[in-house]
Amino acid sequence: MTLEGELLFWIVIIPSIAAIIALVPKPKLSHIVVILTNIITTSISIYLWYYYLTNKTPIVVNYVIPSFSSIKSTYYLYGDALSLSLTLLTTIIMIFVSLSSIVEIKNLVNIYNFLVLITETGIIGTFLSRDFIFFFIFWEVVLIPMFFLIELWGGPRRSYAAIKFLIFTHIGSVIMLLGIFVGYAYVTHSFSFDSYLSLIPNSLAWIQSLIFITFYIAFAIKMPIPPFHTWLPDAHVEAPSPISVVLAGLLLKMGGYGMLRIAFPMALPIANSSYFIISLIAAISSVYISYVAMVQKDLKRMIAYSSITQMSLALLAISSSYYFINSNLSLSNLLYSASVFIMISHAFIVGSLFLLAGIVLERVGTRNIPSLSGLNKLMPRFAISLTLSSLGEMGLPSTSGFIAELLVLSGIIPYLRTSPLFLALSVLVIGALALTTGYFLQMIKRVLFGKPVNQKNIEDASLFEIMNPILLMVISIILGLMPFLILNAFT
Repeated sequence: MTLEGELLFWIVIIPSIAAIIALVPKPKLSHIVVILTNIITTSISIYLWYYYLTNKTPIVVNYVIPSFSSIKSTYYLYGDALSLSLTLLTTIIMIFVSLSSIVEIKNLVNIYNFLVLITETGIIGTFLSRDFIFFFIFWEVVLIPMFFLIELWGGPRRSYAAIKFLIFTHIGSVIMLLGIFVGYAYVTHSFSFDSYLSLIPNSLAWIQSLIFITFYIAFAIKMPIPPFHTWLPDAHVEAPSPISVVLAGLLLKMGGYGMLRIAFPMALPIANSSYFIISLIAAISSVYISYVAMVQKDLKRMIAYSSITQMSLALLAISSSYYFINSNLSLSNLLYSASVFIMISHAFIVGSLFLLAGIVLERVGTRNIPSLSGLNKLMPRFAISLTLSSLGEMGLPSTSGFIAELLVLSGIIPYLRTSPLFLALSVLVIGALALTTGYFLQMIKRVLFGKPVNQKNIEDASLFEIMNPILLMVISIILGLMPFLILNAFT
C-alpha cells in the first residue's frame, strides 16, 4: 500500500483512538488531546489534498473483511477532489471547534471531547467511504454524539431540539436504507458505490425512481432543504456555539456530498426529468428562507436560516450541474465546482458567525437583536469581527462568499433568455442574495450602532475568543483571493 493509502486509512482511525484518550479526567489534558489530534489530521488532509492537486489521481484503499465478504461489502475508502476537499474542510473546522470549546465548555469536558472526536470520525468516514455498508455506519455514527452534545450542553429547550434533530435525521437514514437495500436486492448484489453507479442507471424506471426519491429525501433532510428544514433552527438555537459550527459547517455538507456523489449520478435520468421541480424548490426556498431569516429576532436563529439559504443555492448548483452534463460539459463542471465551493465557503463564514453569536450571549446575556445596540462602542473587537463575517455572508468581493455567488450566477444567467425557467431561477437567486444583504445590513445597524445597551460593565471579547472567528474569515478571504486552491482540483 502507498503512503497516501496508509494516510487515508489513518485519518479515519486517529480521531476514534484519540476519543478514548480524551476521556482522561483532567480537562486541560483532554483539550490538549483534541487539539493535537486535529492538528495531526489537518496535516494529513493537507498533504493528501496537495498530493491530489499535483497528481489528479484518486487515492484508493480497499480492505476485504472476511465477515463482510459474503454480502460483497468491503472497507473501501476513496479520496478524490470531492471527498478530499470536504475531509480537509472537516479537519480545519474541527481545530476551531476544539479551540472555541476551551472557553465555552465548563462541565464534563472529557465526555464532551470524546463525543466531538467520535462525531469527527463519522463525518470523515462518510466523506471517504465508497461502500454503502460502511457509508451508512459512519453516517449513523454522527447522530448519537450530536444528540448528546445538544442534550447535555445546550440551552433551555435542548431536550426538544435534540429529540427533534434525532427524529428527523434518523427518519432520513431509514429512508436511505430502504433505497440501499432495494438497489442491492434488485440490481447490484454488491454494496460498492461503483456497482450502484454503473448498474442503477440501466435498471427499471421504478427502481431508479424509488432509489432517487429515497436518497433525495435523506440528503435533503440533512442539508436541509425545505420542507425538511425545521429541525435545524431549533438545533442551532439550543446547541452550544462550537456544536453549531459542526452542525452548519459539516453536517449539512454531508447532505450536499450525498447529493453530489450518490443521489444525482446514481439515477441521472430520473433526476434530470425532475429538474424543473428540484431547481424551483431550491430557488424558491432560498428566497422564502431569506425572508424568514429577515424577521428573526434571535441572532443565532437568523444565522441558522441563512445557512438554509446557502444550502438551497448549493442544491440548485448541484441539480443544474447534472442537468447540463450531457449538453454542456464545461458549464456542468462549472456548476459542480460552484456547489462544492459554496459548501466550503459557507462553512468558514457561518462558523465565524455562530462563534460570534456565542460571544454576544456570554457578554451581554442575550441574543435578542432588538435588545442589542451600540456594541461597536462597548465591544469594538467583537464589532469588527461581526462586520467582517457579515460582509462575507453577503458576498463582499475578496471573500469566498463572493466567488461562490458568482459561480452560481455564471452557471444560470447565460440561459435566462432561452427558457422562462432559467429566467425565474435567475430572478429568484438574485432576490435571495439581495434579501440576505438587506437583513445582514439591518442586523449590523441594530446590533452595533445606535444608543448602547443599558449595561455599563460589558467586556469585549478576549483576544483568544476573537481569534477563532477572525481566523475563519481570514481563510474565507484567502479562498476569495485564491479560489484556485479549491477549483483547480475540479478542472
